Amino acid sequence: MRPAPLTLVFVSVLIVLCPAACLPCTDVLATREPWVVSARTMDWRASMLSRVVIRPRGIERRASDCPPDSEPLQWTARYGSVTVRSFIDVSTSEGLNERGLSAALLWLSDSRYAQPAGKPVVTPMQWGQFFLDTCATVDEAVEKAKEFDVVPLQIPLWGSITDHLVLRDATGDSAVLEWLDRRLVVHHPLPIPAVANEPPCAEMLTRVAAFDGLGGAEPMPYDFSSVARCARASLWAQRLPRPQRPTQAVAYAFDVIQTVCRPPGDRVVTLWASVRDHTNLTFHYRTLNDPQVVSFDLKALDFSPGRPETVLDMHADQTGDIGP
Repeated sequence: MRPAPLTLVFVSVLIVLCPAACLPCTDVLATREPWVVSARTMDWRASMLSRVVIRPRGIERRASDCPPDSEPLQWTARYGSVTVRSFIDVSTSEGLNERGLSAALLWLSDSRYAQPAGKPVVTPMQWGQFFLDTCATVDEAVEKAKEFDVVPLQIPLWGSITDHLVLRDATGDSAVLEWLDRRLVVHHPLPIPAVANEPPCAEMLTRVAAFDGLGGAEPMPYDFSSVARCARASLWAQRLPRPQRPTQAVAYAFDVIQTVCRPPGDRVVTLWASVRDHTNLTFHYRTLNDPQVVSFDLKALDFSPGRPETVLDMHADQTGDIGP
């Protein structure tokens, strides 16, 4: 479904409130054994009008907001997922599917997407949703990524949305997909646990390796720059003790991601922090205004084809396990 033009104008107002230089997010693989658990922050200056959406199998989708001379990507959801949709349902910011694959968008100002050239196309806003719907592993997603192009989405008063995509799966495998100079660049496997924003992944790996504890001698930075967040989250993920139970692994992941969360009063704040247990298929989050954790057990949800999507206000007063 294509968002109405007024919706995109309203989205542009929300985005303009937060300049590109102020869009920090972090994603980290916190534990690999015995349970694969990852986490992320979503940092922004204003509300993103985010909602949690339980999406069943069997939904037929067609990429929206594509250039008029292009062939929109079309697909049918093979897997159900729990996702976070933002900006009045324009964007799938992140999600976890019933096979343990996660997809998360993080800002990358250096992104330069393709121009329509014969392949089916999708915009960044639905890029991650395609993989959640159709793939079970990072290997599978990396192969499918070659079959279509990602094209720019122009937002009024702003310009092009620019993101890279982090993929993780139940084996502990991770990849980062970037569009640089109009070509797809894949970093797979990923040699460090964390991903942030600028610079692009290849340069980020070099800069992070210069810090003490990650291969270099420079002091670990404790500011909120992208490089500092990536380094700090990587360091603490590598230092975690082995968890003794799944709930402890989830708690450890929240502890690691907390080291890069931005508190209220900063020009940009962490709107939410989420944790995904890829092994046990649970999705957890807590928000800026509520320290209580909301949890979804994907094994208990009914993703049968034909069921309607379930939409929940991410910031509503709810805690604990959300059932089917």
